[in-house]
Amino acid sequence: MAVALLALTGCSTSHSGGAPSVDWSRIPENQRVMIRDAVGASSCARMQAAFDGSEAADVLAYLAWHMKSAGCY
Repeated sequence: MAVALLALTGCSTSHSGGAPSVDWSRIPENQRVMIRDAVGASSCARMQAAFDGSEAADVLAYLAWHMKSAGCY
């Protein structure tokens, strides 16, 4: 499922070489914390869980970028 969503969201970045930007102001606090902790721990399982629980294209692209950077796929 993640691969199909990756194809839909893409992984373009808003700035050279970094993770895609996210409009965090519209993301609920509990989801922001879950994403921040998963990315900070470079936990593939936790990032995948956050990806699976997200619907916003920018969040999906952000998580996909971090999962790829962490070697999750």
